[in-house]
Amino acid sequence: MKRFLILNLIVLFSSICSFGQKKLLQENNVWNEAYLYNGLLSFSCGDSHSLRLGNIVEKNDFSYYEVLDDFHFHGQPAEFKITGFIREENNKYYFLPTNSTEEYLLYDFDLQEGDVVSVIEAVVDFQGFIGEKTFEERKKDFEDGKCTHTVTKVEQIADLQGNLRKHITLDDKIVWIEGIGSTRGLLHSYGSASVLGSYLTSFTEKEDVVFQQDICPGSQTSLVETRLDFYVSPNPVQDILHLSLPTANNSIQIIDAQGKKVLQTECGERADINVSHLKKGVYTVIVNNSTSQTFIKE
Repeated sequence: MKRFLILNLIVLFSSICSFGQKKLLQENNVWNEAYLYNGLLSFSCGDSHSLRLGNIVEKNDFSYYEVLDDFHFHGQPAEFKITGFIREENNKYYFLPTNSTEEYLLYDFDLQEGDVVSVIEAVVDFQGFIGEKTFEERKKDFEDGKCTHTVTKVEQIADLQGNLRKHITLDDKIVWIEGIGSTRGLLHSYGSASVLGSYLTSFTEKEDVVFQQDICPGSQTSLVETRLDFYVSPNPVQDILHLSLPTANNSIQIIDAQGKKVLQTECGERADINVSHLKKGVYTVIVNNSTSQTFIKE
C-alpha cells in the first residue's frame, strides 16, 4: 500500500512539474504571418509567409532545427528557404541567423514580472526593404544595451483549444506566448511596426489551430484579436479570479456544477473577482448571457 501511494505521488509530482510547459519546437508546428507597412495592412495581406521547422543540424556543438520561410511577395509562388536555425535549452530559445556565426537569445519563458531581458529587434531581413536595419546594425544596438526590455506582466491564458499558456508581456507592448513565440511572429521577439512589421496571424500545433489573430478583415484597419471572447486566469484559482472581457460593459454570472448561480455582477473590460468564499470545484463564468468558460476553484 505504501509503495502504491509513493508511486502515485511520483506520477502526480511529474504531472505538476510538466503542467503548463509548452514546447515551441515540435514537428508539424506552423507559424503564419502577414506584413504591415507604415502601420497599415500590406496589399490586403498579400505579402505574407509561413514558417516551419526543417531538419536537425549540428552547428557550433549544438543541435538546431532549420527554420524554413516561404516568403512570397504580391502573390508570387512560395518557396521554402532556410532563414536561420533555432534551438532550446532550459526553456530558453536561441536563434542563429544564416548570415552569422553567433547565436542570440530569442525567448526566455522562465522570466517573471520585473525581470529584465535583452533581445535583438526585428531579427529577419525583409528582402532588403527600406527602413529595416541590417543584422550587423541590430547586433550593435544589442551590444550597446539598446535592446533591453522589462517584463511588465506574466499571466496564464487559455489558447483556442482551452489549454493554459504562459503569456509574458515586455514593456507593455510585446507579448510572448509559451510554446508559440511572439504575437509579432516566431522570429520577432521584439520590434516596431512603424515602417515594416510582421504579425502572427495563426499558429498550428500538430495540425490544431491554437492561436489566431485577425489583421486581414478585408480593409486596412487596426489589429483585432479573435482568439477567445474573454479570458480567465489563473486557472485553477484560490482567491482572485482575473477576467479580461470583450467590451466596456459586461454582465457576469458564475454558475456552480449543479447549475446554481453563486455570483452576478457588472464590470468593464477587466475585473478582479474574489472567489475565496466558494467551495472547491468546477464553476462556469457566463459573459453577457452568451459566451462561457469554466474554471477550477481550489
